[in-house]
Amino acid sequence: MTHEIPGFTLHNWVQHWNQSLMPGHVQQFRSVGENTFILKIRTQTGNKQLLIALPSTITESTHQWKKLDEQSPIVNATKKIIENLYLTNVQQEGLDRIIYLQGDNANIVIELFGGGNVLVTDKQNKILFVHHAREWKGRTLKMNAEYKPPVGPRPWNELPEKISEAVERDSFQTVGGWMVSRLGVPVTLVEEACTIVKRNQRDDKALTQKDWSALRKYLSTLYEAKHMQYEIVNHAKGTSIVPANNKSEQPMTLEQTFACVEEELIQSQGKPKVNTKTESERQALLVNLERQQGQIKAWEKEA
Repeated sequence: MTHEIPGFTLHNWVQHWNQSLMPGHVQQFRSVGENTFILKIRTQTGNKQLLIALPSTITESTHQWKKLDEQSPIVNATKKIIENLYLTNVQQEGLDRIIYLQGDNANIVIELFGGGNVLVTDKQNKILFVHHAREWKGRTLKMNAEYKPPVGPRPWNELPEKISEAVERDSFQTVGGWMVSRLGVPVTLVEEACTIVKRNQRDDKALTQKDWSALRKYLSTLYEAKHMQYEIVNHAKGTSIVPANNKSEQPMTLEQTFACVEEELIQSQGKPKVNTKTESERQALLVNLERQQGQIKAWEKEA
């Protein structure tokens, strides 16, 4: 099972990884599934690993994953480039679902949309190798081509102050749809954002300058949040990990979210659990989460 991680959620995770993983050295990059990879990073405080499960999931992992006997071509082709790569920064492409792990000699690019992808580029953005080579009109993902990300939502601090510059011609359909597609507002927070500007989600009239100023201020508060809680929401296309709002019944901390996502990936792949210290810590987070959820249900019943 894979979870979609909206760009807004990913922004907060990137902030966390910049503090907890950087600077670091890549110890290992291995396939643990057809489209699943483990990236082990040695940091100043210890060893960490990121689990990349295409098409749409990335999480911290403490599980000991069994490597595939036959590794993916991208692993074999980039071994000399990636192993011992000195990582200095984690960056997101605007509010899009694209992460750059920037190193001294190369970058690792992770795309978490569409079919998902992993690429390795040099410092001039030339693609050295790509997991899934693809080509569309205006965008090419193949060896020796320049890596160009698609146009996606921008973070609030890159948004213009004037509403006339924020709304592109013929791009405004509904208030709610525009917030999601152009501003990267998570679906679960659209209602709250619409309350700020006192508009209905289905309203097809563009925002006024006063509306835009209020919305921009609201987005800045969300964008700069340091200790956000999360929830896993089921929808028609699967599940998404989104920032919890005031109505959330079972909000999770960042660590609980990572542990929950990892547990579902382990179960979906039928991997046996390993009784290690880190595995015990992960299980403790899950137990703590279950207790919190049980307490919430008890309070609801009593009320």
